[in-house]
Amino acid sequence: MNIPNNYEEREARAEKLKTVLLLTPDITINSLSAGDVKEEMPEWSNAGRANVIKAVEVALESNGRKVKILDPNTTYLDTVSGVKSLHLAVMESIYDHTIYEPGNMNVFPQRIEHFDYSVGPVRELLNAYRADGMLIVRGQDNISTSGRKALGVVNFLNPFSQKQLGGMTFLEATLTDSKGDVLWFLLKWNAGDYDLRDPAEADKFVKDVFEDFPGGKS
Repeated sequence: MNIPNNYEEREARAEKLKTVLLLTPDITINSLSAGDVKEEMPEWSNAGRANVIKAVEVALESNGRKVKILDPNTTYLDTVSGVKSLHLAVMESIYDHTIYEPGNMNVFPQRIEHFDYSVGPVRELLNAYRADGMLIVRGQDNISTSGRKALGVVNFLNPFSQKQLGGMTFLEATLTDSKGDVLWFLLKWNAGDYDLRDPAEADKFVKDVFEDFPGGKS
């Protein structure tokens, strides 16, 4: 489906954003059992979050951007919480109504042509950090337990069994301006090749996410 859109206009606006405030990423890392039971491991999540923050900082700086990291003790916590809550609803609408995939009957061509989504004005927050753009990152990593890995080997050897994918890794990034307008976003996932607990693997996955970030290659 070839639908006219305003991507170039949004990309041009995104390229003008030179100092980006990175909100604290919401990163969850789960232990995934052979029975597909997920259990968040807080220590893993904390490690993954730290790795993602560093990797995003490196990726954007190599893209020519200056990155500001949100102070976890900021007085704007209520503002950030509200932005993140609205962001979840906005992204759900974007995926439902502007991403054309076979079988998605909820796509609205007019929403693609006139892409106009916002998480609400954040000028005061950005001014406090002397930034002109805001980046919202969220992700999840599911680490297979030894029992699940063993089951995967059995399934691989048995062509009649239902093969299980390794733990999936997801990462989503959204860029807005001071008006909160969504100018760029990307969601990537991978089956079992990355572990966000590992700094090198987190760095590689984040670079992949930001490869097409407006303004150049990361």
